[in-house]
Amino acid sequence: MDFVKMEGLGNDFIVVAGPLTPTPDQVAQWCDRRRGIGADGVLVVDAGETVRMEYWNADGSAAEMCGNGLRCVARFARLRGMATTDAFVVTTPIGPRRVEVRESTVRVELGSVAVSPGLVEIAGYRAVPVRV
Repeated sequence: MDFVKMEGLGNDFIVVAGPLTPTPDQVAQWCDRRRGIGADGVLVVDAGETVRMEYWNADGSAAEMCGNGLRCVARFARLRGMATTDAFVVTTPIGPRRVEVRESTVRVELGSVAVSPGLVEIAGYRAVPVRV
């Protein structure tokens, strides 16, 4: 398997050109920092009519979205010629996301953010603030 190791704002990923659907056990083995490649997750990037992103967490579970992973997918797709312009769309399990690859930065659309007392919601995900 050919792969690239990429880092996006502190998260590191194993990035592979698809099509590929790894098993949860394969993902966990690859992400193991002592016995495998070591990573926070696996990203599979596939190109057809649009660039498509699939993401698995280090434990092998499938995830709908990862913002830092999306940054890596955008850069990977541009470098590999899967996208021919600097601004393009990446299809994710939660819908299309606009990205823009520049020389030193990658901008990505993560979705709307709503803030209410004691609760933060980002693109359908909810997090309750905890004081430590």
